[in-house]
Amino acid sequence: MRNLILFLFIVLLSNQGFNQITRERLSPVFENTESRSSISVMEIDKPDLTITNQEDKIAKNNKEIPWRFGVHIPQEISIRSHGEWSSVNGWSRWVLSIKSKDAISLNLNFNKFYLTEDAELIIYNQNGIAEIEVLSQLNNKIDSLFSTRPILGEELRLELLVPSNQKNRLKLEISGVVYGYRNIYQKLSKTFNASGPCNVNINCEEGEKWQTIKRAVAVITLNNNTTTCTGTLINNVRKDSTPYFLTATHCPVQNNSVTIFGYESPNCSPNTDGSKVNSISGNIPRALSVRNDFRLVELSSTPPSTYNVFYAGWSALPSPNNSSTSIHHPQGDVKKISFDEDTLISSSYNGGPANTHWGVGFWEVGTTESGSSGSPLFDNKKRIIGQLHGGSASCLVRASDFYGKFSESWSFSNQSNEQLKFWLDPDTTNVLVLDGLDPNSKSLNHDVELDFLLNIPPFTCDTFIDVRLITSNAGNNSINSLLIKYGTNKSYPFSFNWTGNIRTDSVIEISIPRFSLSSSDTLINIKAELVGVSDQDSSNNILEKAIIVNDIPESITLTLKTDQYGNETSWEILDSNSVLLYKGGPYEETSTTQGRTYTETLCLYDSCFIFNLYDSFGDGFSGFFGNGSLLIQNQKADTLVYIGNFTRDKISRSFCINNSASFIGENKIKLVKIFPNPVKRGDYVRLDNQEQPFRVQLIDFQGRLILEENNTNRIRIPSQISEGIYLVKLLDIENHPISLNKLIVN
Repeated sequence: MRNLILFLFIVLLSNQGFNQITRERLSPVFENTESRSSISVMEIDKPDLTITNQEDKIAKNNKEIPWRFGVHIPQEISIRSHGEWSSVNGWSRWVLSIKSKDAISLNLNFNKFYLTEDAELIIYNQNGIAEIEVLSQLNNKIDSLFSTRPILGEELRLELLVPSNQKNRLKLEISGVVYGYRNIYQKLSKTFNASGPCNVNINCEEGEKWQTIKRAVAVITLNNNTTTCTGTLINNVRKDSTPYFLTATHCPVQNNSVTIFGYESPNCSPNTDGSKVNSISGNIPRALSVRNDFRLVELSSTPPSTYNVFYAGWSALPSPNNSSTSIHHPQGDVKKISFDEDTLISSSYNGGPANTHWGVGFWEVGTTESGSSGSPLFDNKKRIIGQLHGGSASCLVRASDFYGKFSESWSFSNQSNEQLKFWLDPDTTNVLVLDGLDPNSKSLNHDVELDFLLNIPPFTCDTFIDVRLITSNAGNNSINSLLIKYGTNKSYPFSFNWTGNIRTDSVIEISIPRFSLSSSDTLINIKAELVGVSDQDSSNNILEKAIIVNDIPESITLTLKTDQYGNETSWEILDSNSVLLYKGGPYEETSTTQGRTYTETLCLYDSCFIFNLYDSFGDGFSGFFGNGSLLIQNQKADTLVYIGNFTRDKISRSFCINNSASFIGENKIKLVKIFPNPVKRGDYVRLDNQEQPFRVQLIDFQGRLILEENNTNRIRIPSQISEGIYLVKLLDIENHPISLNKLIVN
């Protein structure tokens, strides 16, 4: 009679997902006859985190330092020298508990890992079933290294089950335990001590069109599995599902690093923890370059179909994209998505070679943080064009991020271990653009999906528009014909037939014929219909985008002179409802403090606006590295905004056009010369007036009275007011206006 029964937790285990590549359970489980207190427990001293916490503060949001969640504690633990063995009916069992006080999570690094054909190693926490790994011969690797993902709690239990006649062939030695001191699971502060509040979950509305490509992005552990970066599973020209994984050189991937797929909040809000069960331990280094910070590895195992992964496409073309997207794991958090709606800037990074990186001016939606390093930058056709190297963007600072160019990584070097082409195009087909690969068949055969509308600004003075449509094939069968309908305000008066070939997972761009707009148009809408077959999912066949049309334009001229570090400078113009109308920068870094001057003519309308000027480093453009300036003028050359002494990270100014408050009837009364103009705060300004004024007022652009003086031709500018443009108003004894002048204060 066999004295073997299943543990209750193993019965429950049958319904759990496995953390590593696994197989159907073969071994029986011993009856749980011993008390928990009788199991051998190895106590590991809690590390002193004083220096660790200080280092974390210094490294906060530094994207060139992988995000740390744990401390590696060297330990030599072996099935030969630790734990307890027992045997019954031809089977042997080894058990050991590892405990470290107050640990939020624990994970293990094995320097020797070999399981025989029928052996199984089960790892779970003190709750018994909350966190479980079931490992088998499928997890053996040539280098005999293996690591587990972080498992919640201060105590782990290891249980090894093996036929007794295979026992002496086992090799299991642990070289270290990772003490997790940042909370992986507590979603009150989000994963790993919280990413910034402006980050957007991948399963929010903003990520709707990225639900396929998101499956390629994963979090990877580094530095003895104590830190994290982000990376992407990437397709190759053979389309054979070789598990190549792209990340950054400065992310020190090791051959025992753990890659975790599908870690995301299932909801947009509330932000809840995701599953970490789909992980793979180990990889093989293939290529890297510090020139533009790329690293390519091959995972030790091909992700099984249950992981539901996607192999991302890519573009090795050097042309910039006019909008881009990043999917990433900031601070080890659940998967997030960020959007930049402007043309990328070809750039160097941090003093490195020129034109090796794509610069993101600033993100319209979301941001990136430490832990986002290595994450992919996608073009508007969902193809990888770079991986994150670094930058200053955060939820608090509208600043630039820099991605190593995929085109630069492709074949800049002739060495196979310093280029992507050797691995992703092994047959030298010279393909430079490749769509993604879904290894799993799709649920629908016929399904066209409209992804994005391009070339539609939030505001335009043009009465004609040329729209570009990005569309993809979300079905199993190729698409050869479409009926495209388009128009404005939810009507579709125009249409044309498109013919071609869109293979499954392919993404193409379709140009919409030019059509006219009027000031009553607030929405542009496009619809696509399959021809000859029925679309099995019509919910993704329509795209709409809001637009403001102004057919009575007013022009302004913006002139910006940068200091030496123009790559720190950017600006934006918002309407009275804080809708973004225009933005510019960052600009080029120069070799001298002279900087460069940029001039743009912008179309606006009769209203008031907000101008924001940013410096990502926080020192503005006045001082040791040169003196910059910002000037906005209307068509009459009147000064609307002047900024000449900018020494902060941000400055805001309001301005108005034509009949609005900033002019206050300026054309209806005479002008009196005032000098000096501009004037420094704290200095006097004089008025060249033949008549002795009864009263002089200094007014800001919001109409607020700053100061008032009687019977004088001069006033002293208060030293505490902000720099900017003010109004100097003269009134006679009967309170009638004599003169109104604009005064620049810096």
